[in-house]
Amino acid sequence: MSLFRWFLAASVAVAGARAQMVLDLRTAILTLDSRCLVTSLQSATGGEYGAPGGAAAFALVYGNRVVSPTACRWAAGVLTVEFTGARATFAVDAQPGFAVFELQSLSTAGDPDRFTLFRMRLRAPPSVAGTMNGFLYDDFTVAAIAAEVNVQAHMAGAELLVDSYRVHGLRPARFGIVAAAAGRFDDTVGRFQVAAGLPSPKPGGEWGKHSPLTRRSYFFLTRFKESDFDAALAIARRGGFDTILIDQSSWCRSTGHYGVNLQNFPGGLAALARTIRRFKDAGFRVGLHFLAASIYPPDEYLAPRPDPRLVKNQFATLSADIDEKAAVLPVAGPPAGFPSEDGGYTGTGAVIQIDDELIFYAARSTDAPYAFRDCRRGYLGTHAAPHARGARVEHLLKSYGYFLFDMDTSLLGEAASQFAAVANACEIDMIYFDGAERLQGDHWYYNAKLIKAFYDRLRNKDMLLQASSMSPYSWHMLSRSASADGHDDLKGYLDERSPNFDTLARNRMPLDIGWYYGYDVEATPDQFEYILGATIGYDSSMSFQVSPAAVSLQPFSGVILDMISAYEKLRLSGRVPREMRERLRIDPALGGRKTDGERARLLDQRREYRFSGNAFQRVIYGPWQTLEKTGEIAIHVPEPGARVGVQLHVKPSPWFQPGPSYTDGRANAAGGF
Repeated sequence: MSLFRWFLAASVAVAGARAQMVLDLRTAILTLDSRCLVTSLQSATGGEYGAPGGAAAFALVYGNRVVSPTACRWAAGVLTVEFTGARATFAVDAQPGFAVFELQSLSTAGDPDRFTLFRMRLRAPPSVAGTMNGFLYDDFTVAAIAAEVNVQAHMAGAELLVDSYRVHGLRPARFGIVAAAAGRFDDTVGRFQVAAGLPSPKPGGEWGKHSPLTRRSYFFLTRFKESDFDAALAIARRGGFDTILIDQSSWCRSTGHYGVNLQNFPGGLAALARTIRRFKDAGFRVGLHFLAASIYPPDEYLAPRPDPRLVKNQFATLSADIDEKAAVLPVAGPPAGFPSEDGGYTGTGAVIQIDDELIFYAARSTDAPYAFRDCRRGYLGTHAAPHARGARVEHLLKSYGYFLFDMDTSLLGEAASQFAAVANACEIDMIYFDGAERLQGDHWYYNAKLIKAFYDRLRNKDMLLQASSMSPYSWHMLSRSASADGHDDLKGYLDERSPNFDTLARNRMPLDIGWYYGYDVEATPDQFEYILGATIGYDSSMSFQVSPAAVSLQPFSGVILDMISAYEKLRLSGRVPREMRERLRIDPALGGRKTDGERARLLDQRREYRFSGNAFQRVIYGPWQTLEKTGEIAIHVPEPGARVGVQLHVKPSPWFQPGPSYTDGRANAAGGF
């Protein structure tokens, strides 16, 4: 049946039936009845994806009271939703594959806590894309997508929902319904982004999720200073990387104001920009890493006078006057909500503010007499001072060791502008928003608000953006996501994170397998071989994190970098058959653990493979054994005729010294740098 006939069939009223409103997307027909209940979602090929039951598509929520529509009307591209004592109107722009809904007006009796902008019950899908808020059927995909930072797109059981909240603002409110054949969904979303006025970066000239740049590996350069340029360039070249990402502590003195680290770049911003230009002239793209929501000391937002716009989440009151030397601070009630200890990297901190002084406490008393004890006064460069009884005691929330700026204040815009001034001056090609998961409140909202604030101030809207965490809205801006930083047991680390790879794939988010550390002098080539095999299996980029100084201490650095380059070339060539790529993935049937045992390894890594099927060799790795002086090791040969190889790793000891620095592209005799 043609689309036109489907439209007629859905529009004609029959005796006793309620009037229907039909939204023709060409790829699908969405039908609502006069009470705004979605009654059908049929694909152009006749498949029915709607499900009976469920609530109306719209609702106003006051506390626990849900107010449903009394009537809906559709005329000239405007949908009017009537409630008892309230009304909402939406402009609806329907195009092939999607419709953009924009709230034009909202009049209510009282202030609703939540406005359900759309609700749609569908038949249960084989799989879901939670971040994208989509149901994935075998040949068809349906999604309800947020188009404003303050709009939440989420799912509940068999329903796709879009909501806005009074706490974050009921308006502006825009969202989209996207319905397309599975193979056309990405293109449809790209067109939807443009129609809805959403960010839609195109790194390298192609839509972010499809950009070839997302498949290129990068060198995460740490502990770097301008004088290390030649050594860093040599590492990047030998590893065959496309991009050099400079870590926060290398380029930045402190986050918040984002002053350039003058110890590493004595000429300030001009020196940083000059160094980045040298990398770019050598053929590399360059990015900046930073912890996006952070205020790191020493920053003027912390001292000598703390900015009032820092995030504070617990409060108490002094119960007595104190002088500037007091180590015990009495408070009027039990400070039970304050952390019992700092907690280090994963904690929320033990720093309080009284007036303009920051104070670190080592202990707190939740039994009378209530107090903070063993206090370090005048913390982080603030001034120790007397404080009067009744003064407010405020806990400053920390995340990953830094303080958070309140994104509901103007400090977000200030910090974003100060970062953008550096990024724009240096003409960078990539940004990594680290720490974007532990924020001050609702992740779906603050993650989006954070990344959007920085994105809005960038001159280059098409740079590659990557983050440690994403939300339904920031999904539009990000072109790649990572499996986090790998260290210690590199194989086990990859195994633990591999179940999330399929989740990223369902959400159309390109994968970066990294970061993986090159600092550990006990790391061995077989660990990186395991990681690099997975990059071919998942057609993923890989990121390698190391400093120029650490490279010379790792005995296998040269071998590892050569291996990274060889695997990268083979993966990008597209010559590895699908069957082999599947073998190189992490097998979930093994409990997500495939660290030892049978694998496939690339043979002569210097060859330019035309892939005849023998590029990989079947190999069985046994566990590492420790050889003490003249001791023996046992080697198990699993089958007759197998060749046996032994890899020796001399661990660091007082006599172990690095070889000469790598300067001219040749490895030293030890196989390293």
